Amino acid sequence: TSPFEQVEAVQTFLQTFAGDGAGQQTEQLPVAVVTSGFFRLMGLGVVRGRDFVDADGSPLPAGAAPANIPQTAILSHEFWQRRFGGDAAIVGTMQTLGTTRFEVVGVLQPDAALYFPPNVNIERHPDIWVSDRTDFSTGSRINVQLRVIGRLAPGVTVRQAQADIEPFSADLRQRFPIKETAGLHLRLVPVQQDLVADIRGVIFTLMGAVVCVLLIACANVANLILVRTAGRERELAVRAALGGSRGQLIRQMLIESLVLSVGASALGLGLAQLGIVGLRQMAPDNVPRLDTVGIDPLVIGFGVAVAVLSVVVFGLLPAVRASRPNVIDVLRRSGRTESLGQG
Repeated sequence: TSPFEQVEAVQTFLQTFAGDGAGQQTEQLPVAVVTSGFFRLMGLGVVRGRDFVDADGSPLPAGAAPANIPQTAILSHEFWQRRFGGDAAIVGTMQTLGTTRFEVVGVLQPDAALYFPPNVNIERHPDIWVSDRTDFSTGSRINVQLRVIGRLAPGVTVRQAQADIEPFSADLRQRFPIKETAGLHLRLVPVQQDLVADIRGVIFTLMGAVVCVLLIACANVANLILVRTAGRERELAVRAALGGSRGQLIRQMLIESLVLSVGASALGLGLAQLGIVGLRQMAPDNVPRLDTVGIDPLVIGFGVAVAVLSVVVFGLLPAVRASRPNVIDVLRRSGRTESLGQG
C-alpha cells in the first residue's frame, strides 16, 4: 500500500495570453499547470463553475488532435475580476494561451497562492491554472520541472514514508544511467519545514532576543514596583493596623500589578500590529506567507498568558514583601517625620 493518501504536482511559468481572439489585448501571465486533484489536496475551492475532475487530467489518446480535446483551465479570482470584470459568463468559453486553446471551467477562490521557498522558482499567484494531461507512464524521466506535494496516509510518519520510497529511487537509478550519475535520491520534507528552512535561524534568533527583552523589562518593572511599595509603607501599615490581613494586602498589590501588565500587553499588541504593517510594506522576498501574517486569537491568548505569568513571577515578590510591614515601627517613624516637619 502507498504511504500517501494523495499525491499531486505543479509547475509554473510565464505565458502569453491572447483571450478569445476577438481583438483582445495580449499580455504575459504567470501560469500554473497542475494535476487534476491539486486544489482538493491544497484545500482550495472554486467559486464559479467547477473544479478539475480526473478526465481533465487524462492523457490525449494516441493520434488525437489537441483541438478535439482541449485543455481545461481555471482562472484565479483576481485575474477574473481584472481581465473579465467578474463576468460569470466566462465559464465555458474558449481562450488562447500561447498556441494552445483551452476551455475555462471555473474560477478559483480569492487569494489563492502557492507557497514554496523562493529558490524553487514557483510563481506565487498564477493567473491561470491549467490541468496537466501528461502521460506519466510514458513521460520523460529526466523532467525535473514538476514540484510534487503529497499528503501522508493516516498513521504514517515521514520517516516511514521515506523508507517506502527508497526502493523507487533505487529503481530509477538502475533503469536510467543519468539518474545514477546524478546520484538521485528522493527526499521527503514536511511543507512547514521546507518553507522556513532559509529563515529558521533568523526566526529563533529573533524569538530569543524578544524573550531577553521581555525578561529585562519584567525585572525593571519589578524593581520599580519595589521602589513604589517602599514609598507606600505608611499606607500599607495603616491598612494593616485597621485590620487588613496579609492576604488582602497581597491581593491588592497583585491586582495593581495585573492592571499594569494588561495595559502594557494591550500597548504591545498595538505596537505589534503597527510592526506587521511596516514589515508588509518592506516585503522581504525570503519570508514565506508574509501577506498572511497577523495577530490571531492564539497570539492574543499567548500575550495574556505571558502577562499573567509576569504578574505572578515579578509581582508576587514585591507584594509579599509589602504585605509584612512593621506597623508600630512604620507609624512611629512616619509620626516622628511629620512632627519634625511641622516644627
